[in-house]
Amino acid sequence: MGALNPVVLPSVLALVMTAIFDATGTIRAVAGQANLLNERGHIISGGKALTADSVSSIFAGFVGGAPAAVYIESAAGTAAGGKTGLTATVVGALFLLMLFLSPLSYLVPAYATAPALMYVGLLMLGSDPN
Repeated sequence: MGALNPVVLPSVLALVMTAIFDATGTIRAVAGQANLLNERGHIISGGKALTADSVSSIFAGFVGGAPAAVYIESAAGTAAGGKTGLTATVVGALFLLMLFLSPLSYLVPAYATAPALMYVGLLMLGSDPN
């Protein structure tokens, strides 16, 4: 029976609920930072974002790839002022460029990047009023 086996259902339900709460929380945090909440605090077009996230998860399962889910790293883009698809396009093009320039990254030691990552994390924590 596979995933419909009664023994497996609690695990499947736990994974589904984790995915739902992860996506909803991340979309809520990024939307709040990008001022995309209405006067009642609800996400503007939140249904579209959750639909895109769920459809990408479904197709990723079919092809065996990673879903195009919403990640909290998106908050860095919205904090820098990026609120459109152009931001994602530019980041994707730069990642493609880094495929060819990645050997240069070995010149920078890991201990040199750790403080920058910690600083960005502290900035993300400082922007949350809750």
